[in-house]
Amino acid sequence: MEKEDEARSAIDQIKKGAKFEELAKKSKDNRFSRQGRRPGLGCTRGVRQPFAEALTKLKKGEMTEAPIQTQFGWHVIRSTTSATRSFPPLAQVTPQIRETLQQQRVQAFVEDLKKKAKVDTSLK
Repeated sequence: MEKEDEARSAIDQIKKGAKFEELAKKSKDNRFSRQGRRPGLGCTRGVRQPFAEALTKLKKGEMTEAPIQTQFGWHVIRSTTSATRSFPPLAQVTPQIRETLQQQRVQAFVEDLKKKAKVDTSLK
């Protein structure tokens, strides 16, 4: 939404029983619908900081109490999934981490060798 008062009005309408999805469809600038995603759905990767921060604080089904401003305008956010993530225990991922680090070291070593290498092109 372009203006904060439009977003606040939408929040008030939702609190009075209006459907979030219907208001999102009527929004003048609905990036989520154009991209084929439901309003409020998405991952925080690539999302601007204020939006991502607000989204991660919401539990499934919750909506922001106040509009969130980003460089794209004002947003009313409702979470349709749980933002809580569970991570595997460190012991379980240690071998994968170790392997990744070893691969990075080998790659850096090879790149360093390539930089220092002198190629003799005079032999034919």
